[in-house]
Amino acid sequence: MKSKKQLSENFYIEEISDYLLKEFSDLNKQDRLYLRMFKRAQFFFRRNQYLKALILLYESIILLFADVHGIKDVMNYDSREESRKKIKAEIYNSEIDPEKN
Repeated sequence: MKSKKQLSENFYIEEISDYLLKEFSDLNKQDRLYLRMFKRAQFFFRRNQYLKALILLYESIILLFADVHGIKDVMNYDSREESRKKIKAEIYNSEIDPEKN
């Protein structure tokens, strides 16, 4: 985007480049996938696209649990399913014993 901005001859390309750089710079700075998905969820939530935001937030939570529990290869369906099971177990445990919450 920076190179497009520098090479642009039109004012509107510079303006669009500035806007896109500002919007996506925070997203690109995140080193973890779950943080990037969380930032994308915030992006869509601010634009009143709640279904996209909710789905991205859910996926972010799944990836966070996978990261915390050391599940490798989060792009694999079975690994993500294992993370979902750990989330369900965590919710179940917190309902039985609130101290574990």
